Amino acid sequence: MNIDLKEHFYIVEEGTTYELPVYEVVEGKGIVELEKESQVLHFVRGSKINDVDVEKRVGTLHEHLMSVMIYDLKLKNKLVPSRETAIVITKLEEALHWLRHRQIDRLKREVEGTYNK
Repeated sequence: MNIDLKEHFYIVEEGTTYELPVYEVVEGKGIVELEKESQVLHFVRGSKINDVDVEKRVGTLHEHLMSVMIYDLKLKNKLVPSRETAIVITKLEEALHWLRHRQIDRLKREVEGTYNK
């Protein structure tokens, strides 16, 4: 049995920019990667403190991606319910919880938006 896990991506700029493959559903074949097509994913980077030597980048946050994934998986799980998808949703919700917890902690310590620990 040959399983195509569809987990690969390309690093354009480590820590900020990644290139993801694009797929389509082909009748009789299933989900097929489109050649020469990709989606670029940018993560925000930088510090609100100007004297930090970190180049600023415009992009999204991990929390946004997780929120979209949770929403979409919930929709798909209504169409084709499975225990595995329910577990994935729970684990993503847990991961999002810990990112929120981290943000609250960093706010309390007044280091949010910086590279200070």
